[in-house]
Order: sequence, then C-alpha cells, then structure tokens
Amino acid sequence: MHAAADLSPGDVHAPGRIVIANVDDGGHFVLTLDADDDFIYVRDSGFDREAYNFTSAVGWRVFDVLAVE
Repeated sequence: MHAAADLSPGDVHAPGRIVIANVDDGGHFVLTLDADDDFIYVRDSGFDREAYNFTSAVGWRVFDVLAVE
C-alpha cells in the first residue's frame, strides 16, 4: 500500500501491474488504465469520469500480477 502520492506515471502503467488510485481527498478509489504526467486514466464505477489529475491521487494500492507456469 502506498499511503502517499509517491508513484510516477511509469510506475502506474508498468506491465503486469494493477493499480487502484485513491482520489477525491481520499474518499474514492478507481481502477487505473493508463497515466501520463498530467492525468490518470481510469475506470470509475462511481462517477462518469474517465480521468483525474495525476496530482489528485493521495494514495495507491498496487498489485503485481505474476505469471504462473
């Protein structure tokens, strides 16, 4: 768990990684699809939004998916 906005856009969009962003001053979580220096592109089931300002993320939940052989 990252309880601070300490990930870069490259960290958010790493291969094999699922990232949940904590936005709206910590009151809402969204699934990230992509990121650049300005925006986090998301799947938001609670609001009709496709992106949040990258600096609006106050924390992250990071899941690295490993292939099973």
